[in-house]
Amino acid sequence: MARIPRLLPWTLAFGAAAFLTAAFLSYRPAPLAPAPAKDWPPATGAIVVLAAGDSLTAASYPGYLQELFQTTQPKVRVVNAGVKGHTSGEYLAYLKSSDLLRRTNPDIILLQLGTNDVRIDGDRTETSRFYRQMNEILDQLLSHRNPRGTHPAVFLSTVPPVVVSIPRSFDDSSRRRVTEEINPAIHRLARERSLPLVDTHDLFARHPEWLPEIHPSEEGYRAMARQWFDLLGPHILQIVE
Repeated sequence: MARIPRLLPWTLAFGAAAFLTAAFLSYRPAPLAPAPAKDWPPATGAIVVLAAGDSLTAASYPGYLQELFQTTQPKVRVVNAGVKGHTSGEYLAYLKSSDLLRRTNPDIILLQLGTNDVRIDGDRTETSRFYRQMNEILDQLLSHRNPRGTHPAVFLSTVPPVVVSIPRSFDDSSRRRVTEEINPAIHRLARERSLPLVDTHDLFARHPEWLPEIHPSEEGYRAMARQWFDLLGPHILQIVE
């Protein structure tokens, strides 16, 4: 009978570590929807800020933004409508198939999409298509009419730099597309529609220590919230008055 070779403990550990590392780098979580709109209570008397986007939104910054408003404008209610993994096309489909806007009736909408559109897998979105889909998303958002007869104010954001390469997900072309294609398209949309713009790409270009991976650190998310807070302040005051 052939003898089965004995594997040393360190050999097994090294193999397991290599396997787990490869699995982590290639793993892409399935898109997760935010809390169902039916679970969001009506915001009677509140100023509703709807944060729309992908996992960069779903993760942390809306919570930090709510904390900032808690002490200065307690009537502001930030609703996190980020959906992990969504491209511009997937978020457009989500808006069309859900009752998100009707349930939340936002006064202000913060929109940040584009990172998943520069992936190198099946989510890759040509820039012309991204631009067209973002225009359709803006049409959906801007045409919504609240019960009091007003339309929400929409604010756009650029997407952060892609600072790492992940096999089968992001590579050097993703990094280039963010700078040369996606963010210029977002700037163009802001100019054409006269929409306020937050430059999240510039924020992390100036503070790369806050963006160690595709997603920011908690300090980075706090900085995103502060950036939104500083821009929204005057607009919130106008609504209050």
